[in-house]
Amino acid sequence: MKGSLDLTDDDLSDIVKAVVQSPCDNVLIAHGRYTMARTAKYIQQILGNATTKKVLLVGSLHPIKGFAPTDATFTLGMAIASFPQVTPGVHIVVKGRFFRPEEFTPQ
Repeated sequence: MKGSLDLTDDDLSDIVKAVVQSPCDNVLIAHGRYTMARTAKYIQQILGNATTKKVLLVGSLHPIKGFAPTDATFTLGMAIASFPQVTPGVHIVVKGRFFRPEEFTPQ
C-alpha cells in the first residue's frame, strides 16, 4: 500500500516481478491515476507484445474515503467482469473506460 506518486523504480520492478511470476493469466492492479501510465508502460515493456496475460490497472477519479461517493467500486467491478472480453496485454481502466498505456492521461 503506497501512494502512486511515491512509487520508486524498485517498486515498479517489484510490481513487474509479481505480474511475471504470477501463475494467473488475469492480473488486476489497483493504482493511483497520476502515475498509472508510467507503471502500465513499464509492465508492457517487460511483458512484450506476445504476452498471454491480461493486466488491468484500475483507478478511480474519486478514491474511496469513508462513505463519500466514489466511482472506485463501479470501475473495479466492471474491470473484473471484463476479463473474458479483454485482449491480452496491459490496459488502464478508469471511470468505465479502457485505455492502452500510451493513450491515457490523468485528468
